[in-house]
Amino acid sequence: QNFFLTSSHFTSNMKAVTLALSFFTILLFCSSTKGFLVDKICMQCSSVDNPHDCHSATSCPIDQSCFAERRLSSTMADTYTFGCRTKDSCESSHLDPMGIGRRRNVRTEPRNDTRRDTGTLTCSKCCDGGYCNKDLCHVGASTGHQPLPTSQDVYVRLVSGGNAYEGTVEVYYNGEWGSVCDDNWDGQDARVVCRMLGYTGGSAGGFPGGLYRPSSSNNKIWLDEVQCAGTEKSLADCSKSAWGTSDCTHTEDAAVVCSSVSVQDDIVYLLDTGAGGQLFRMNLLTGSYVPIHLDTVYHPTTFDYDPSLGRIYFADGVLDQIVSVRYDGQDSRMIRQLGVDAKVQKLEVDPLNRMLFYTDDGTNVIASMNLDGSDYKQIVTSGLDKPREIVLDPRSKKIYWSDWGSSPKIESANYDGKMRETLINSDIKWPNGMAIDYKGNVLYFADGGTHKIEAMNLDGSNRHVVLQDSSAHFFSLDVFDQYIYYTDWSTNAVMRVNKDGTGQTHMGAPSFQQLSDIRVHEYGTDIAGQ
Repeated sequence: QNFFLTSSHFTSNMKAVTLALSFFTILLFCSSTKGFLVDKICMQCSSVDNPHDCHSATSCPIDQSCFAERRLSSTMADTYTFGCRTKDSCESSHLDPMGIGRRRNVRTEPRNDTRRDTGTLTCSKCCDGGYCNKDLCHVGASTGHQPLPTSQDVYVRLVSGGNAYEGTVEVYYNGEWGSVCDDNWDGQDARVVCRMLGYTGGSAGGFPGGLYRPSSSNNKIWLDEVQCAGTEKSLADCSKSAWGTSDCTHTEDAAVVCSSVSVQDDIVYLLDTGAGGQLFRMNLLTGSYVPIHLDTVYHPTTFDYDPSLGRIYFADGVLDQIVSVRYDGQDSRMIRQLGVDAKVQKLEVDPLNRMLFYTDDGTNVIASMNLDGSDYKQIVTSGLDKPREIVLDPRSKKIYWSDWGSSPKIESANYDGKMRETLINSDIKWPNGMAIDYKGNVLYFADGGTHKIEAMNLDGSNRHVVLQDSSAHFFSLDVFDQYIYYTDWSTNAVMRVNKDGTGQTHMGAPSFQQLSDIRVHEYGTDIAGQ
């Protein structure tokens, strides 16, 4: 009967056994690990903008160290994270954070658009000691971290391609152009670039280095490990390495091929005569641009755009021709061969009446023709000294032109040259550029000699100064929406100002040599009278 225990005895003995086993387990765990032994106090915060905003602390076990991380977000802001980390993890964090020697052009599949951009890791350090991690990765501390660039304008362009839709990608950042390394580069990244250029991103292709001539060896390699979801507005919004940090060479410069477009929309067409007559196509919304590739025999000196058929008309001062090309530079057609004495200053297209007008200060005439070159006429042949700009009002079939000769003036006449009238002939010197605001019936003109942009009614009344800039050499302008877009030979950028003269600023990267003509186009808005 000694083998039989009462219920109370059994319960009491089981509690004792359970307590003993629990105590033994704790001793065994503590002897095998030191995880429960507190060694130090570390700062603990997640993704704060300033290390000094972190006021929380935590107790770290003896086998862990305090750590700090700094990440550069897609908005170019630093964030800091603090806490505890195992010593093994701390040792691995001293490896190159940019992953030198990684495989090229490899991306895990599938990739979706919902992933979170945690930013680029720019600092990861550990330390042992109470509260030692607070200033460990602080930019203001002696960490060797480079200060952030002052400019945050990011633009893209394509170079070395055979047309306006393809080429090596270059990125403008912090005042410099640089390339993009092809590590992980694919179609999703290309879509972002193509949309920045004003193309649809649907079938864009991303290609590794070697497809086109690389960027200049003097340029930086701005970006590496770019991974876009394909929906971002800018490469700056994509996951990527820190700006200017790369293990690549220019033989790995990434390239894109964008989808061609049939309708040009939100476009600024530019002519850089300082670059030998190079035409450019700039996205009005982003400021990014591509060169329009012409046959090498052409050297445009002035141009205009016909939005109804999507064709560019330009004068070539070497060939003495007026030429038409498609908006992408293809399908060139010689419209008219001019005489050897001709020196076309400006030309203007009337897309409604299918006519073209130009000023010629070599023979001092103003001439007109149909857009196919037929029905050529010299409509103004006297009283001209150095005719320059010409603009048209298709509604009333009137021309307006400037003359910067010995008696500078702005005049008007009908399309046939009759009903000629002088609008202004005082306080004017080099009236280089003009544009008509068809909605407001206002004529704007830019004077490179008086350093002014002025406005007046179409009959010459209500003349007033819009902008005066003593450092400017105004040359050409166009009007769109509430803005005046203009070129200035004293700067290397497209300029913009509100119609009331406020908000003067540059548009896009200041990377041109001597911008002459400028034409702004939004689909369906710039055909006067339609």
